[in-house]
Amino acid sequence: MTKSKEQTGLFSLPLELRRAIILDVLTCGRRKEPTLTKKLVSGRVRLRNCFDADRPETTNIYVQRHKNRFRHGNALLATCHQLRSETLTLINDTIKPGRAEVPFVLDVMLVKDVGVFPTWMSFPYKPRHIKKLTVQVRIVRPGRLVVPPDWFEAARYKKSEHDFERSSPSAWNLFVVLVVYALSGFTATPPAAAAARAELDLAPTQRSKHRDRAAAARPLVVDAHLLDAPPYMVDEMLIRWRPHEQLASGKAVRRPWVPDPRKKSDHYRSGYHQFGRDLFSELSAEEVRRNPNWPRAAMQREGTLACHDLTWAMHLRFSADFSWFARGLEMYFDLLANNIGVVRDIHADGKPCLLVDGGPNIIPEWEYIEVGDVAGALRAEEKKTHPSEYHLKILRTAKRRLDMGWRKVQRKNT
Repeated sequence: MTKSKEQTGLFSLPLELRRAIILDVLTCGRRKEPTLTKKLVSGRVRLRNCFDADRPETTNIYVQRHKNRFRHGNALLATCHQLRSETLTLINDTIKPGRAEVPFVLDVMLVKDVGVFPTWMSFPYKPRHIKKLTVQVRIVRPGRLVVPPDWFEAARYKKSEHDFERSSPSAWNLFVVLVVYALSGFTATPPAAAAARAELDLAPTQRSKHRDRAAAARPLVVDAHLLDAPPYMVDEMLIRWRPHEQLASGKAVRRPWVPDPRKKSDHYRSGYHQFGRDLFSELSAEEVRRNPNWPRAAMQREGTLACHDLTWAMHLRFSADFSWFARGLEMYFDLLANNIGVVRDIHADGKPCLLVDGGPNIIPEWEYIEVGDVAGALRAEEKKTHPSEYHLKILRTAKRRLDMGWRKVQRKNT
């Protein structure tokens, strides 16, 4: 390296300036939200359901083919030993203690007729504890000539085979993304490791041909298993619902309202629900004309009715007041109870709402547990000759939440 390069290089700067640059890199996520393009679609694979036997065999969740969540921290950690050391020091002494705010942001596109596309907008380093995780949810119209036909086929559900009011496949897919994917709770299928070992047994010339064949036949569907425990915990999850639908290009659908009735969709089939359509209900022009002051008519004119319907559908599944809709979601509430302190969301009108706070929707009998000695009750239950597994589970979950400082808060809009 020449003298001039040494003088202008990163390590010629004072440590304080290097730390400021490193912090800027860690806090700089994706600048633009992803749009539904051919490039995005070609880089996605669908998750196969290997974690919930009561749900469809395949999901409608499309994740990035290559894992690059940690991309804005990876380059710093992989450049050289000194930069890696300074980056880790900054993370440990500044970011983790909360002296600098580093956002963790997950973007979720709910694409009508197709499925859910999660993308990490900002995931600067591999954490064990996140103070605040923001999830932004957008409703997108798919357009044409972008999504493969088999993805539309996989998103078509026969009405006679599903209880769409209580166990909507569309709502379940989104719930899985909000609860499991947001916690990085999935793991790949074990045969992937076996395939890697098999490749090592090939001769060098065979190995290159094997890679070429593998690249030409990348899987379109991959197995998704639950980890024994997510790799990190979250104090607060904030869900922001984008109020207006978007076109595939990312342009918002505002006034004048452009209708998108399900029966006019290219993918509509009689006797079936296409993904997402069971959650939305547009009013006819005649209904809007006859009821101009009806709130739903006003929301449709403003282009926010779809967002209203989606948030209401998810509130029914998060809320303790509508436990009938949450049946079959117990495993996901266990994940919530053990790994997320509070879930809030921001309505289309900008008002925050408390969804999950450790109340009875995720821990039954919470009020009874909270006023007592949880640790003492747990020890007493464990000493019993025939302890109740049900009570042990509740007490261990309650103790974990109390140890984390996740105490139940009053249920009211904040």
